[in-house]
Amino acid sequence: MNGHVSRTPGGARTGSRQRIAGPLARSAYPLARSAYPLPAAPESVRRARAWVRITLTAQGHHDELDTALLIMSELASNAVIHATGPAVIKIVCELDAETLTLGVIDYGEGQPRLVNAAGNDERGRGLRLVDALCQEWGCHPCDGGKIVFARLKVTRP
Repeated sequence: MNGHVSRTPGGARTGSRQRIAGPLARSAYPLARSAYPLPAAPESVRRARAWVRITLTAQGHHDELDTALLIMSELASNAVIHATGPAVIKIVCELDAETLTLGVIDYGEGQPRLVNAAGNDERGRGLRLVDALCQEWGCHPCDGGKIVFARLKVTRP
């Protein structure tokens, strides 16, 4: 299943809080060629955050840093937890004048989905958090697997 969720500039969601099948509003998906490969292991989540921190700090994007790090933590954690196939994930961090795209490529067959975690559940809140923090998120085939990505609006440094 391919799809994405988007919001209007004021933060309201388009549609009815469901993932929308079809192409993204942007002209291209995040590209695997700009990805940073890591082992599909728990320590890679920390390394993914460090890579995003270095990338954004080098470009002067300090205002979005905390949100970006939290989103990357959740995306990378999900990929590590659900990884099958090659024991590698790839981290994507692309920045243009208005948008930051964060993504994780993995080779698991499962698709991300929003779940309603009960109060005592230890898992099930990560993608809800991503959904609340970004303007758009989704999942598409990429590089022989899939990329789960999130997009944030950024301000110029």
